Order: sequence, then C-alpha cells, then structure tokens
Amino acid sequence: DILIDAMPCEEDPPRSIGVVLRNYEELVYVQFLIQCLLRVIKEIGINQPDSAYLNSPLWDDVVEAAKHAYEVLMKDEDLDALLEAEEKRIVE
Repeated sequence: DILIDAMPCEEDPPRSIGVVLRNYEELVYVQFLIQCLLRVIKEIGINQPDSAYLNSPLWDDVVEAAKHAYEVLMKDEDLDALLEAEEKRIVE
C-alpha cells in the first residue's frame, strides 16, 4: 500500500519524480511493477495467504517487473555508499 500510494502518476509532472524517484524512466518501470502487482491482487483478492499470490501464474510477471525496476533504480548507485549510510543509520 505504501509504495502504491507514493506513486501519484496522474499528475504532470508526477510528484514522485524528485522525491521518491529520480526520473521518468524510474517512474515507468515502477508503474509497470505496480500494475503487475495489482493484476495479481485483483485476480486473487485481498487477505489471501502468501501462497495464493506466489502460486499464481501472474506472479512471474511481478518478479520480472521487479527485476527490471531494481536494475533501473540501482543504475548509477554506489552500493558501498548505500551500505555505509544504512549501517550508520542503524547505529544512530
């Protein structure tokens, strides 16, 4: 719910760019991931056990969309810097 609510895509330009996402490319991939996820939820329904979603043939689309979104979101990221920042956040 939080991820989906953070993606106001009807606006021009979307509020999420520059706040949650860096650019339009990230928005496109995350929107597609959300669409795949919502398709599974619509077919299976809400408040179902995890296995109902994971065993759906539509779940493969969610996994593939997530892989592509991850690749785009992590492009140009310094993983060592991210890890260091996370470790620092945990200590504080």
